[in-house]
Amino acid sequence: YLLMRLVLRLLPIDDAKTRVEFFIEQRGGFGANMSLFPIQQLLETELQALDAARFKDVRISLQFANKNHHPANGYVDALAHMWAAASANSKKRLKNSALLGHCLLEPQHDVIERSYAAIDQQHILSPKDWYSLVSAVSDEPSSSLLHNVLTELGKQIQQQASIWQGYLDFVSQLLQHKHYHLLEIKTALDWLANHTPQECTLPPMLILHWYMARLACANHLGQHDMPLISKAIRLGQSLLNENAAEICHLHLRIAVAATNKFEFDSAQDILDFWQDQDPRLMGLNNYGKYLSSLGQLAAFRGKHQQAISYFDQAIAAFGQLSDPQEKHKQQRQTKIYRLIALSDNSQISDTTLQQELEKFWQQPLATAAQRLSKSDNNLRFEQHLLLRAMISRPALQQESYIKTADDWQFEEAHPWPLIAAYRAILLHNTHPTKASLYMHKAIDTCRESQGATLQWMGEVLALWANHYGIKVSSLTNKQLEQLQTQLPHAPWSSLAQLKKASDHTQAMQDLAACLPFNFH
Repeated sequence: YLLMRLVLRLLPIDDAKTRVEFFIEQRGGFGANMSLFPIQQLLETELQALDAARFKDVRISLQFANKNHHPANGYVDALAHMWAAASANSKKRLKNSALLGHCLLEPQHDVIERSYAAIDQQHILSPKDWYSLVSAVSDEPSSSLLHNVLTELGKQIQQQASIWQGYLDFVSQLLQHKHYHLLEIKTALDWLANHTPQECTLPPMLILHWYMARLACANHLGQHDMPLISKAIRLGQSLLNENAAEICHLHLRIAVAATNKFEFDSAQDILDFWQDQDPRLMGLNNYGKYLSSLGQLAAFRGKHQQAISYFDQAIAAFGQLSDPQEKHKQQRQTKIYRLIALSDNSQISDTTLQQELEKFWQQPLATAAQRLSKSDNNLRFEQHLLLRAMISRPALQQESYIKTADDWQFEEAHPWPLIAAYRAILLHNTHPTKASLYMHKAIDTCRESQGATLQWMGEVLALWANHYGIKVSSLTNKQLEQLQTQLPHAPWSSLAQLKKASDHTQAMQDLAACLPFNFH
C-alpha cells in the first residue's frame, strides 16, 4: 500500500485523465476473486485530499495477477534477484547490466513520502528524517529522485529559519558525540550551506568541520582543492585558542592532501607546527595520528628505519586510548603502515618479513592468503598489504591465494585498483587473458576518477603492465602535460625510467619510485 501511494505521488501526471494500473503478484490465498476495491477507494480518497488538483482525474485499478500475466514479470523477478542476492554471480550480473545505481527502494526511502508532505507544507520533516534523507543521497546516482526531493525541500527550508536551525543543531550533536560517517556529514553540511536562510549563518566551528569533511573526501578520491586548503588554514588559525585539538585534526588532513600531491616538504611544514607542542594539547588520538603521519612521510622519502620508529611510537600512543574499538582500529592501521615500511626495507629478509606478517595475522601466511583472497571491502587494506608483499617479495607468493580466483571481489575505492593490478601480475604467466582483464580494470578505475593522484597511478600501472605483455595505452602528450601541471612534484624522472626498464626487477623498482610507500 505504501509503495503504491509513493508511486502515485511521484508519477509525472499531467492535466489529462489518467489511469494507473497496479498488478500485484498472486501469492498464497490471494487470488483474482478477492476484491481490492476498498483499497483502491482508500488510495483515491487519500490522494485527492492531499492534492485535489493533481489527482482529480486519476483513476486507479488494482488486481492480482499470476506470473504469466504480464511479459515484464520475468524482468522484475530477475532484477529483484540481482539486487537481493549476495552471491558473487548476482553481483557480477548486476555490474554487467550497467544499470545506473540501484532502481529499487532502499529501506531509508520511506522518508521520501514524508519529505513530499514537508514540501507541500503539510508536515514538518524531523531532523532525524532530514538527516536520513540527506545522508542517503551520498550513495545515490546523479539521476536519483532524492536529489530533486532535497532541492525542493531546501527551497522550503530557506524560508523557515527555525527548521533549518533544528537541522543544524542535529548535525552539531552528531559531531559532538562523534556519531557519524564522514561522507554523510559532508553531504549534510553541504546542504545546510547551500540552503541557509538569509538571517542565519553556519558557526565557525561547524564550518571548520565542513572543511575537514570536504578535505577528507577529496583526499580519499585523490583530488586536490588548494583554495579549500587555504581557507581551512586561515579559519583554523583564528580558532586555535578555542579548540586546539580540532585544529590539529585539520592540520593532519591538510598534511594528507599535501602528501597526495607529492609535496612532502609542505606536509612536513604543516606537521612541524606541533613539534614543540604539549601532546595533551592535541589530544591522545591526534598525537598518535601525528606520530603516524611523521612515519608515513619518512616512508615516502625512503627513510624506512625512521618510519618504523615513528610507527612504533604511534602504536604505543594509541595503546593508551580508553576506547577499545578506537584503540584497535588505529593500532591495526598503523601496524599495516609499519609492515609496508618493513617490506620496503632491503635489510629485512623474506623470512623475517614473513614472520612479522604471520605475527600480525596470527596464522600461517598460506592460511591468511586464502582467507584474505575472498575478503570484502572491510579488509581491503590487509589484502593490499598481502598482495604488495607477495609481488615485491616473490618468495612470499602463496598458491592458496590464486586458487580462490573465482571468489575474488572488487570495489572501486582505494586500494582496490592496486589489488586488481597485483592480481594481474600473479596471473600473467598461467592465465594471461584473466590477467589482462584485471589490469585493465585497475587502470580504468584509476582513469575514471577525477583525482590527479589516481590519474598518475593509472599511468604508472599502464607502463608497468606493458613489461608483462599486457598492452595498455598510455595517456596522450596533452593529458600528460595537464597531469604534470596538477602534480609538478610527482617523480616524473622515475616515470621515464619505468618506460625504459630492462626487466621485471627494474620495472618493480621504478614502480616503487613512482608510487612510494602505500601509493603502491
